[in-house]
Amino acid sequence: MYQKIPPRNFIEQFFTFLIPVDNSQGHIRFFKWRPEPALKRHISLYQEYNDQFLQMCQGENAPYLVQEFLEAYESETKPEYQQEMAKWHLAAYLETPLYQAVKERFEAFRDFNDPQNTWEHYLHIAKCLTNEPKAIALIYQKYKSQTYSLDEHFKLELASKIRDIFHRETGQGKYSPWYSLKQASVRDLEQGLKTLGIKPGNMVRYLTAKNCLFEVYSKSSKGWLKPNLAKYQEARDYCKLHYFSISTEQFERLIQTCIRALKSSPQILYFGENIETYFMESNRWDEGLSSEPWLIIEEEISTKKMQGYVEGINQVLLNELETFTQDQENPKMLLLRYGLELSEPSIAQQLGFNQTTINRRCTKLQRKLLKSAAVWVKESLTLDLMELQNVDEYIDNWLKQHYQAQIESVLRIGLDNHLTPESSEILRMWHFHQIRNTTQIARQMKIKQNQVKQQVAEAENQLLAYLLKWVSTTINISLEQKREHKKVARVIARWLTNN
Repeated sequence: MYQKIPPRNFIEQFFTFLIPVDNSQGHIRFFKWRPEPALKRHISLYQEYNDQFLQMCQGENAPYLVQEFLEAYESETKPEYQQEMAKWHLAAYLETPLYQAVKERFEAFRDFNDPQNTWEHYLHIAKCLTNEPKAIALIYQKYKSQTYSLDEHFKLELASKIRDIFHRETGQGKYSPWYSLKQASVRDLEQGLKTLGIKPGNMVRYLTAKNCLFEVYSKSSKGWLKPNLAKYQEARDYCKLHYFSISTEQFERLIQTCIRALKSSPQILYFGENIETYFMESNRWDEGLSSEPWLIIEEEISTKKMQGYVEGINQVLLNELETFTQDQENPKMLLLRYGLELSEPSIAQQLGFNQTTINRRCTKLQRKLLKSAAVWVKESLTLDLMELQNVDEYIDNWLKQHYQAQIESVLRIGLDNHLTPESSEILRMWHFHQIRNTTQIARQMKIKQNQVKQQVAEAENQLLAYLLKWVSTTINISLEQKREHKKVARVIARWLTNN
């Protein structure tokens, strides 16, 4: 895993990358620096044509160079090649603080049953951060030269972000649902329970169950872990002694409902004022309602009825969407915007319109959907539609889900039927099963350990090529620009990560 990082001179920091040298057993023996010729040439040209840049290099002014490359990346006037070079100069500079940050986190916490996996996970998070100039810019903005060197500042900030992202991904630390439940205020928990459809008069049971749990359960030496059966039984006994009789199973279901309530409360959209007719961003009602332990209390609006409302309005939107196909450019525009998440300038370039036209057409189509939805709600729910809250957002979310589902279906077919079996398998292991142990993957795939990440990248590129070909065949649009490829690649990466 971690080996001592060799030194490099100042200017080498901006065009060299660490590469591991393995021994015969596949373990890292040492690191060495590998120069990237294109980056080295770019630095030389920078020095040749920019006297101030040359002076700052000679003066070893790292903050100036980092600021220069951040501004170059953000510049809208520089060519894409210059922006790409700036991004990789920054990534090269951060190689040393990156590995130092990973080492610091690894020494603070690792899974002793599988330390290699922890190391790989930390390294993956760090690489994602340092390959994203916007994240680098946010870290750089906090830099105070009188406190630390720039290297030390990046190391400390990266270590902190690695910890937070790792905790978020693994549900540990402040991202543990049990820590969140412990810290939740009565108001926040009541709002979440209301979101799930729990009647106000029935909320006291959930609040009491939460209080009883934390009378007997607290943070362990390993953090906020899920309570075991013994803790649930102990909390049930406390509740039975001081408040009301309940079985252990029912008590656990109350607590699980509280956890869901905290997760679901910010995801609600609704129509009208003082109308308890809620619509989820996912266009369906929380299925967890069926596990409500106190079903003997009649809810004001049944889950089945609410599902009917959601299904009804979604069908109206689908019917209206079909009318848009009369103009062949509409389906193309909507797929590019909501399915592939391209920007309006990119869509305008692909369709031969200007950006204003794209914006106006999208707005017009959204308004048609809104009008159809409003008519249906008025006829079906007899609501006064003079003031609708959050409907624009609901329509926008519905369009995203509709077209993203179409793209995800294409990706699924591509992964299952069109990639090579080896590519499909390595993507499933790396993304679906979150296996970061390159030794394990190499052994299973019968490849060298240092080939694992390369083959993951090649498989991702195969999936990208398949999706781009599908777009070209389906809507006769060829996405050839690198920026468009990057945006489509992000859509694929999110799908792979979330499966």
